[in-house]
Amino acid sequence: MPTLRPTTVRHLLWMAVVVVCASRTISPGRSLAAEPAASDLRVFERTPFDVIVLADKKGTRVEVEPIDLAGSRLAKDHKPHEKLEVRLLAAPDQRYEILWRDIAEIQRFEQVILAEAQSLVQQGRNDEAYDDFDYLLRYFPRMEGLAAAVDRYLFADAESEFRGGHDERALASLDTLYERHAGFPGLQAKLEEIVVANVTAELKRDHYRAARRWLDRLERQYPDSGVVLNYRRQMQDSAKRLVDEGRRQFEAGQWRKAQEAARRAVLAWPGDKAARQLWADAHDRYPVIAVGVTELATLPSDRLDDWAARRAFRLVERMLFEPTGYSDEGAKYTCPLGQLNQKRLGLGLSIRLREDLSWTADAPLTGYDVARQLHTRVEPNRPDGINYWPAWIKELAVRDVYEIDLALRAAQLRPEALLRTAITPWRYPRLLDTSQAALGPYRKVSHLPDSAAYRAREGYFAAKASQPREIIERRYADSSAALRALASGEVAVVDRIPPWQATKITADGPLALESYAGPMVHCLMVTGDDPRLANRTFRRAILYAIDRETVLREHILQGGELPGCRVVSGPLPWGYAYDPNIAARPYDPALAIVLGAVARRQIESEHATDDHGATDDNSPPKALVKDKLVLAHPADDVARLACRVIQQQLARVGIPITLKELHGSAPEMPYDLRYVELAMWEPLVDLPRLLGEGTPSRRASAYLRQSLERLAQAGDWNEARRRLREIHRILHDELQLIGLWQLSEHFVYRRGLLGIGSRPMTLYDHVESWRGAQPLVAEVRR
Repeated sequence: MPTLRPTTVRHLLWMAVVVVCASRTISPGRSLAAEPAASDLRVFERTPFDVIVLADKKGTRVEVEPIDLAGSRLAKDHKPHEKLEVRLLAAPDQRYEILWRDIAEIQRFEQVILAEAQSLVQQGRNDEAYDDFDYLLRYFPRMEGLAAAVDRYLFADAESEFRGGHDERALASLDTLYERHAGFPGLQAKLEEIVVANVTAELKRDHYRAARRWLDRLERQYPDSGVVLNYRRQMQDSAKRLVDEGRRQFEAGQWRKAQEAARRAVLAWPGDKAARQLWADAHDRYPVIAVGVTELATLPSDRLDDWAARRAFRLVERMLFEPTGYSDEGAKYTCPLGQLNQKRLGLGLSIRLREDLSWTADAPLTGYDVARQLHTRVEPNRPDGINYWPAWIKELAVRDVYEIDLALRAAQLRPEALLRTAITPWRYPRLLDTSQAALGPYRKVSHLPDSAAYRAREGYFAAKASQPREIIERRYADSSAALRALASGEVAVVDRIPPWQATKITADGPLALESYAGPMVHCLMVTGDDPRLANRTFRRAILYAIDRETVLREHILQGGELPGCRVVSGPLPWGYAYDPNIAARPYDPALAIVLGAVARRQIESEHATDDHGATDDNSPPKALVKDKLVLAHPADDVARLACRVIQQQLARVGIPITLKELHGSAPEMPYDLRYVELAMWEPLVDLPRLLGEGTPSRRASAYLRQSLERLAQAGDWNEARRRLREIHRILHDELQLIGLWQLSEHFVYRRGLLGIGSRPMTLYDHVESWRGAQPLVAEVRR
């Protein structure tokens, strides 16, 4: 058996390549090699090995198969002539003997990993070091020196994350270190440094609750910390100053300012009884209700596809006719501005207005304003798409100032739905661009990134004595944050929660769950100009690639049950317009892949002809090799979750997409697909609104347009249902709107808030009746 005595570099090179047969001569001059492709692997990913450090000037390292050491690993514990038998990792079939006097150190596999981890930490490559430490803690948890090395790693990682501005990650590392070694040198100081930086920043923004949360984290671990005591004292002093300021405002009759001062004082120091009393006194004089939302309305309107705009619309406007309930037969309506009478076998309508309606004290609302508004509803070429319904009004006449007579070209099945419009003060041009050009109970007085304030309108015709003087909408990043604010008393109601949270609200708790009357239909709408989306085969591929049933049951409902939630075969709610005989297409990813390939061939054959009429099969059009399709979605929890799952499912069939979150009423065209949530409560009227000229779905086929025209001419409900279900079939086939699922929507409020109503169409349907003190102070914890 050969004997290795590597005291020079030349001897090391002789060891580098070992032949299988011992009788062959070792070739000098070759480089040392370990196992194949070892350079592409981390140490812990390789086959276990040990390292022998040779006693030469360079401390040469040789990788060998794991050594079975019965005795000591140190050369000093062996006689100089004793030998260690090893197998080189580069040639395991050959055995060698090394004199112990030529060995400086033997490093076990776990020691090599630990050395690599410590080196990575010194280089600031903490993410890579994590893998090493994770391996060692799983397989060598009692290894000598490991515990101390992990402690040092956690502290170094916290410092790195803190310098990078990732305070929560830094705290996570320090929390882990505290659990392992609470007395680690410098741990308390580092925690205090992070907390001081964050508390200082939060107090500058008057975010007292956030500041308290940071202090609570430090106090749980170091209750005697001077940082905690100092900031607690500062916040208590701030609360006293705010209470003094609020009392001065209250005595001056500035109840809103007094209430705001009290609110800030309570958040700064929840235990201040004077702040609580000031809040209660100010709220009695000037009731303010705070509402938690995930999206503020930029422009309140009656849009079918904008939840926030539709919610806020009821605050600032009253329509001639408004939906007040919902059933499978459609919406139910009331006329808050007057009374409707039908006559002459449905060919005539009469609207008698209330005589106490006015824009301002010197500008009453009359029948002339209503007549002018209705005339604009049937003008041709309107940009909002409403004109797709034909000119159904034959004549308009105003009698007795407050009464409007309408002669119709044909009897209308849903005249109230057609009269669902806000009124504009046409007779008073000076009011058109002011907040007075509306009849709603409130007017917007401020709009900040995270809140919007609506103040009660003086002279509102339906005002009640207990009506809140202000509605404050506070925006939160998601529904979970909004629910935390509701639990703490910061808001009195959360306007919308996802289904998986609705199933967790208990009937006997402090919070009440209420459902909205009308369902929402969720769809994918084609909005871009990509030629793939213009191809129906490609749109079918998208639909077959989405496992709608699984997304609904496992992700949106998360195994729970809510009435009214179901997969749909088109962009229509279950009811009189929905054809139950049209089954939703099943999930079939294999078919989706085939349809995608067919669609590509179809598009290439249409676009790959050059100027001379030649076809180049190797040069697909630019549109086919562009970046990923863009799917835009609203800023709410259900849309975020559903679109992430859809993105994953489409990627599996070779249709990559990127997601874009929209805020407010977004423009139509910067994206290819849009996830929409439609309030299709009256399909007879809403379908023409959605599919007509000027609306987001501008690509309605001639066949679909013809069907819409026939729907407009339907003279009875049997014909209307037949036409609507015909349109359902066309939408199911053409897939310009890809129906996903129908959801029932819910909101949550504190039981102390009274008058909110049962199953409203929108949150503010009964806002004039809201009453009850908002318990901001009751549940705010230290």
